[in-house]
Amino acid sequence: MSAVAQGKLARLWKENSAYALTAGYGVIAPVAGLLAAPILTRLYSPAEFGVLGTFAAVMAAALSLVNLRYEVAVPLPQKDEEAYSLALAAMRIGLSPCCLSSPRHTFSTQRWSAV
Repeated sequence: MSAVAQGKLARLWKENSAYALTAGYGVIAPVAGLLAAPILTRLYSPAEFGVLGTFAAVMAAALSLVNLRYEVAVPLPQKDEEAYSLALAAMRIGLSPCCLSSPRHTFSTQRWSAV
């Protein structure tokens, strides 16, 4: 490979590495779930596994609504400080509903499987 082509590839990687990293995380998460599936099916009964699947589907939809897809916007700013601030804001926005709803579910007397 010529030096010019290597320089172009290095510049292309440097400019788009944040997008590649985000796409990589989008691949890693489903693979982790797929690898955990055999273990989860041994730990839970079919009814409990169904509740887990329903809970996971509802939470995935709710999280994308709550977080307003800020994680997609994090690689866009030109300055690292702006990207850091946006990432911090996205984490705060995403964690706020979690922190507010966790005590309700932790101290609830009703079991999830009874819902």
